[in-house]
Amino acid sequence: MLPVSSSDRSCPVPVGEVVSEFAGDRYDHILPIQQPGGASSEPEGLKVADSLWLRGLVGTWEAQVRGERYVETWSCANGECNGRAVSYKAAEEGFVENTRIFKFHGQWLYLVAAGDSPVVCFVRTSVEGRTWVFSNVEHDFPQRIVYTLNGDDGLDAYIEGPGKDGDVRLEFN
Repeated sequence: MLPVSSSDRSCPVPVGEVVSEFAGDRYDHILPIQQPGGASSEPEGLKVADSLWLRGLVGTWEAQVRGERYVETWSCANGECNGRAVSYKAAEEGFVENTRIFKFHGQWLYLVAAGDSPVVCFVRTSVEGRTWVFSNVEHDFPQRIVYTLNGDDGLDAYIEGPGKDGDVRLEFN
């Protein structure tokens, strides 16, 4: 079993059940989590608004963050999305994260696997229009991940949490 962040107490489901399928042995790939009753084009109970939001996330999104190029790529199927986020220093890959958004036991979760660090679980805590907010107040940074679909072909996102000199917010537009 892969390590799970001690902050998984804020995750209302047993994250350990999904971590090994999510990150694999080396955190370098993401495998689908099997839904009870087999896969379908839309899992039972998936709201139309949720399905539309997930479809809007699909694609490759780029931003400049603190002078570095940041690229996030999402693919979605069967009510869940798999992502990969990479920051680049010049032309070389720097920081890499594998991510997944999915519904598990009635809660939308956002899992993040970065390098050898434990997988961190964020729970969707609010939805307002086309904005989804995922939170984990027990995690050091970030504590909130926010995505807003902007029109038909835009995505605004930010992460925020405590820093050395107060709250820090990094925007990805």
